[in-house]
Amino acid sequence: MNPIDAIRLMAKNYPGGVDALAVLCGKSPETLRKEIAEATGYKLGVADACTISEACIAVKSPHCNAYANAVAANCGGFIELPVRDSEPHDMRDSTARLTHRSSALQIAVLDALADGRLSPNEKKALRPVLLGVIEQIQKVVTDLDAEEGSSLRSVA
Repeated sequence: MNPIDAIRLMAKNYPGGVDALAVLCGKSPETLRKEIAEATGYKLGVADACTISEACIAVKSPHCNAYANAVAANCGGFIELPVRDSEPHDMRDSTARLTHRSSALQIAVLDALADGRLSPNEKKALRPVLLGVIEQIQKVVTDLDAEEGSSLRSVA
């Protein structure tokens, strides 16, 4: 996901949507809509993107870390994603999902490299799959922390 796609996702999930975010950015809702849509002649600035990100993080709206993660991923890193406390903690399930996502990543990488080279489009397609693996690793870590000090149920 690129940073502008992340902002679109965040704005869609923010309470009050673009109208509420426009007030925080000091813009009309229509101007902010056009900037987020990348309409001709309109461009969302970094300061406004950061304002939107800060607002989303403050209220913990869904996908509130998407912009920070998209920027970090483009710069060669990643931001640890907080896993929502409302999600059940299940080490077996989260580990199985990690295996599934890791397998999907391996298949995607091997398919992309089948011709011996990695095109820009293939790199772009691999990024969200890789970020999904990172997110799932963080879920496993969170589940592990939740299990700390508790007794695991026996499967048998």
